[in-house]
Order: sequence, then C-alpha cells, then structure tokens
Amino acid sequence: MPEQRRLVGRYAVHEVLGAGGMGVVHRAFDERLGREVALKVVDLSAAAAVERARFEREARAVARLRSAHVVTVYDAGEDVVDGRRVGFLVMELLDGEPLSAVLTHELPPVEDVVAWGRQLCRGLRDAHAAGVVHRDVKPSNVLLSQGAAVLIDFGIAQLGADVQTLTLPGTVVGTPAYMAPERLRGEAAEAPCDLYALGCVLHELLTGQPPFGRGVARAAGQRPVPVRTVRPQVPAGLEDLVLDLLQERPADRPDATETQRRLAAVAAAAPALAGVVPTERGRSTGQHVPGPARDAATLPSPARTATAVAAGRPEEGGRAAARRAALTGAVVLWGQLAVLTSLPTVWVAVCAAALGLVLSVVSAPSAREEVPTNAVVLTAWCATAGVIVSLAGWSALPWWQVLAVAVVLSPALIALGALAGAVTERLTGADGGEGATAAGMVNAVVLAGFAAGQQPAAVVLLAAAGLWLTTSLAVAVPLSCAHRYRGVHR
Repeated sequence: MPEQRRLVGRYAVHEVLGAGGMGVVHRAFDERLGREVALKVVDLSAAAAVERARFEREARAVARLRSAHVVTVYDAGEDVVDGRRVGFLVMELLDGEPLSAVLTHELPPVEDVVAWGRQLCRGLRDAHAAGVVHRDVKPSNVLLSQGAAVLIDFGIAQLGADVQTLTLPGTVVGTPAYMAPERLRGEAAEAPCDLYALGCVLHELLTGQPPFGRGVARAAGQRPVPVRTVRPQVPAGLEDLVLDLLQERPADRPDATETQRRLAAVAAAAPALAGVVPTERGRSTGQHVPGPARDAATLPSPARTATAVAAGRPEEGGRAAARRAALTGAVVLWGQLAVLTSLPTVWVAVCAAALGLVLSVVSAPSAREEVPTNAVVLTAWCATAGVIVSLAGWSALPWWQVLAVAVVLSPALIALGALAGAVTERLTGADGGEGATAAGMVNAVVLAGFAAGQQPAAVVLLAAAGLWLTTSLAVAVPLSCAHRYRGVHR
C-alpha cells in the first residue's frame, strides 16, 4: 500500500514495518485519538463475500482478547484502496525485539527460556479460554518488550470451535517447522496445535534449532532430538516437558495451564532458575528480568526493531474483581436477609459484612500466578458444611439422608460453579473471576435454604439458579463494560 494513504478516513499510513504471507504491517497514525499505531493490512480483493465476512468476524474475536502476554487489537475493519478491498487490524505500536533476533546471536540462558515459556503459557491460556487459536506460534511472533514475552501477529488466528479461518478454503496456513502433525494432515487447528508449536519454540531456544530442522516439517513417525543431548545442563524436567509438548497425538500434550505449572516447578527445583520472576509489561519486579545472553560471552546488543504489537493491556485487576465480587455478594445477602427473615438490622449487616470479608479473602489472587485461588471449591465446602449443620440441628431428616447430602452437595456445587462461570463469560464476554461464582453460590444456597419446604422443589431450584446467575452477572457486566471502554479510549 502506498505511504501517506488513509484508511477509513482515520488511519494515516506510513512506512512498512514488516511483511509476510498474511499481510503487511505499517506504521500508522490514528488521527481521531492522536496516537501512533501499527496497522496490518490484508488483501481481500480475491476473496468472496463469505471470506470477507469471516475476516471481520474473526478479527473482532481476536480484538476481544485481554492478556498481558497477548497482542491487543484496537480496531478492525475493511476499506477500498485503489479499487482493491482490504481488511485491516489496528494494534499498539511498540519497540521490541522478537525471539528470532535473540537466536541470531546466541542461545539464551535456560532461566530466560523458562521465564518466557511461563509468560507465553499465560498468553495461550487466555487466548484459548476466549476460544481463539493462534495457529502460528514461532520465535518471530514472540516479542520481548519491557522484560516480558508477548504473543503477536494473530492475523491467521481462528476461533477454536470454528473451522472457518481468514484464509480461503482448502488452504493450510502456518509455518511448517512449527506445525503440529494434525495440522500438516489438513485437520482443523485446535488449542493443542499451539502447545505443540510452543514446544518447538522452547526446543529452538534451548538448542538453537527447531526439533526437526529449520524450515522442515515433521515426517510421520519422526521423533524429536532430546534437548539434553545438545545442551546437557538443561534440567531433566524441562526436557521431559518439551518432549511431551511435541507428542504426535494432541490428547497426549499438556494444556497451557499444565505447561505453566510444570515450568514453574522446573524453576522452583533449580536454584539458578528460582530467582527468575516472570514480568508483565510496564511492571518491575526488582529481580532478574529475562533478557538475552546473560550466561554467555557478552556481545554487542542487537539492534532493536520496531515491531507492531499490542502492549498487552493487563486484564481487570484480580484484586479489584475480588472486591467487586465481595461487595455484590454482601449486598445481595443483605437484601435476602432483610426480606426473608426478621433478624435485627444490625445482625443483617454483620452477616453481610462477614460474607463480604470471606469472599474478598478466598477470591483474592495469589501472589504466585501459577497458584489458583480455588475460591469456588472453598466456598462449596463451606456452603456444604453450613447446610449439613443446619440439617443435623434443625431438620427431622434421618442421619443417612444428611450423610447423602454431605456426599453429593459439594461436588454438585463445584460443577454448577463451572457451568455458571462459563454461562457468565458467554453472555458478557468477560470473566468475573471465581469471586463472582462464589458470591452467586452462597446467595443461591441461602435462598434455597429459606425457600425449601415452602415452595415446590422445582420452583426453589429455578429461583436459586436465577439468583446465582444474576449475582455473577452483576459482577461480570461492569468488568465487561470497563474492558470495552478502555479498549476504545486507550
């Protein structure tokens, strides 16, 4: 595209920053918001209407992603330039260095590889949770910015449950050396494909070569070279993880969460790696910041390349979400107790405040990112204990029925919590966190306890489910609105 053109009357297009098979990236200026951006342009002139519609739908899906380690897309759309229809993605422009540039100088230290791997796992976990598969994870699509690894170039990404992609039907897109065997066979791309590619990236960072050679696709039945045969100082646990990621069968590969956990275990087991704390862009840990070539001979610093990425605006803070869930849960409980009981106002306030305090504690994020909060599980156990005490002390049920409730209730609440969280995220596009599900769970159990025996069971269950979902939505909807507002005004 010629320089100094404008797209949709808003984006002034300047010099080319990079080009590939899926489009050209330009430096551009957003004249409406007064900021520099990166503009990726894809030629749609040869595509039918259905492919153009597919591009817009998938581009908007990627634009909804919010992660500290995934490219953030500001805008997407189409325009006509010199009689040709083009699609475009607008991202934040940031100077950084791709991993491919690091590899042209020397092998990075093992501790850096582990830290970058943990960051990429978090990015892939967030993308896969949103139903987006990257499909082209490779060193040139990972940028090091402010000490953090960031997944960039989602231009050929697809929705995980949708076999339609940005490309014309019958085309397999990606880079052969990093493509999973099922992709090479023409099967649909799913989350395990990204984990296979991550294994290829880790193998290359540790040995200097992709597992089956540079630019070479994996042959059927071919086994990767173990990392420690090339670099013996690599921890055995890290080698085992890389080999598991490179399994031929998708079902045999660990997912992003499990991979992140195992990388954290590798870091904890090795004294040289234990001090490496993965960082997020714009945040300093005051500790070792991953960067190239710290355990090898010092070389001149590689030139920084201007790369189009989104600076991964962090998600809504976990602590802020926990506080919102605690406040919402307490307010809903206050309303229930005020309407359904004759308790004095002061006791209603004490109960609501106690619930809010408990929710804020159990749903607050851990200081270690690989440690889950388990708020839903803890809340399910506490709710089950409360129900059992109530049944044992104030009901006429025989002991064996109380025992049956104790066995069934907690697993049922945990399963329903997962369902409620999925429904909430589906409806709002935002994850309210475990605190939202826990707040809804407590209030649903309270309502069911008060209504049991006074209304038909079906009515009680329906009312409790409705209150649970309503409480979760009351937490998630403001988060969703905040995400969208910041995406527009950032």
